[in-house]
Amino acid sequence: VSSSDLVKILSADPTVLERSLKNQIIPSYQFLKSILDTDASVIATIKRSSWVLRNDLRKYIDPNVALLRDHGVPESRISSYLKTQPRAFIQIPKRFRPIVEVVKEMGFDPSKNSFVNAMLVLTGNSKSTWERKLEVYRKWGWSDDEILLAFKKNPKCMATSEKKINQVMDFLINKMGWNASDVARCPMALFSSLENWTIPRCLVVQLLLSKGLIKKGFSLSSVIATQEKRFLSSFVTKYQIKFPELLNLYQGEGKADSVGLATQSQDQDLSLSNVVDDFEAHHLGVVSATTLSK
Repeated sequence: VSSSDLVKILSADPTVLERSLKNQIIPSYQFLKSILDTDASVIATIKRSSWVLRNDLRKYIDPNVALLRDHGVPESRISSYLKTQPRAFIQIPKRFRPIVEVVKEMGFDPSKNSFVNAMLVLTGNSKSTWERKLEVYRKWGWSDDEILLAFKKNPKCMATSEKKINQVMDFLINKMGWNASDVARCPMALFSSLENWTIPRCLVVQLLLSKGLIKKGFSLSSVIATQEKRFLSSFVTKYQIKFPELLNLYQGEGKADSVGLATQSQDQDLSLSNVVDDFEAHHLGVVSATTLSK
């Protein structure tokens, strides 16, 4: 462990020094290395959460990792997520098991990344927070089936704060004219940056629509979920000779009114620097197996 890393670990959690080297720290380190293989990976895990040096890992992580293996989660995914999200694994096994079972009941494939992603999102939401987010989506017109569809497409839509959900829905539905079902089919919109990603793309598309250069027969996903190179090719480059200001608009250097675009979103604050996902992970209690699993 480098001196700088040691400073970060111990200044963040000096209680590590109170633990027994022989009975706690060394066994924890060796246990992590048995799963993660390299010292570098173990150190990266400790830097993310020094809890791993203060808890009985065989009591928590060992049975939880064994459960994931039993469900068919590949070893490479287990070690990768243990390295980057160690706190999610430090759950009381009787709480961890229902989470895994709910994820499987929802239809997630244990061999895919989405299975562990869904599990991590569930461990990061308390039951009350989860229910509040469901109500926010329902308020915007999503059915339970659509919530489940969006969650299965990308679980991160349930890691987004209630405030961010409302801001994104308001912009896309009330300002840009998409309907709730369109957004449900493009959950990436819920956790992408509104200021730096969604708004610039929507302004470009709305300019092209207002000039009659494109017809609105495209999905929201083709605007939000498309890689930058493809978006530029489809909506910017081919029209840049006629509208050279398109690239500036896309890069956030232009304004809607400067390109003659009258949009419903002119009252929308396009400097949403305060749009921050205030989601903070905390332990999840027992998740009802009926939640979102019609």
